[in-house]
Amino acid sequence: MAITFDNITMEEAVGTAMGHIAARSRCRVVTPNAEFALEAKKNPRFLKILNTSQLVLADGISVVLASKIIGDPMQGRVTGVGFAQALIGNPDVLILDEPTRNFSPLSGPVIRKMLREFPGAIISISHDRKYIDEVCDKVYELNSKGLNNQFYVHLY
Repeated sequence: MAITFDNITMEEAVGTAMGHIAARSRCRVVTPNAEFALEAKKNPRFLKILNTSQLVLADGISVVLASKIIGDPMQGRVTGVGFAQALIGNPDVLILDEPTRNFSPLSGPVIRKMLREFPGAIISISHDRKYIDEVCDKVYELNSKGLNNQFYVHLY
């Protein structure tokens, strides 16, 4: 069994997600690439999570090319980052929980660079020292005594 992608455009994906938001219904969006497909082939539970998602968008260009080769071409690539940007526009503030946690090791530097270049404010929770060193200007610790802004010194 394989990943069942939604063969839709970016505009259709955003419209579908907005419909779920308006209806206040849950909408799990996944953006599988070739790495996801390989993992799903080995892991039936992961495949089930992907295929029971409300939106399964073709993130990787390899997915789009493979669809052409097998004779069922996708309408195009809908990247996770592009989808998020189309959905929320250009925010001034990002609120992130462990922003580098579930990415492949090759994605980490790209994500950190994108966040470093973000022109607005970022409020995040992270245990990733590399992320903290490369992205964060100010680091606060929240503990039982309150907020401490003298918690962490960058290790340059």
